[in-house]
Amino acid sequence: VETLESSNGTVKVKLSSDFGPLVGASVKIEGTKRATATNQEGIATISGLEKGTYKFAFSYVGFGQPVKEITVK
Repeated sequence: VETLESSNGTVKVKLSSDFGPLVGASVKIEGTKRATATNQEGIATISGLEKGTYKFAFSYVGFGQPVKEITVK
């Protein structure tokens, strides 16, 4: 999981493996109903967030479910 952006209320992450981008992976903010899926490049964007630290949960078939804390500035 690579954080590409975490400012101005927007978080953009990229999910990939040794085989390339993880297309259609689930990206959720724990404790909220905010969720999305990665695009063809393995990138997911969630906008409209208040400043603060959020726990993002990621899931994809055949992989674990890592959680990453990301601070929005």
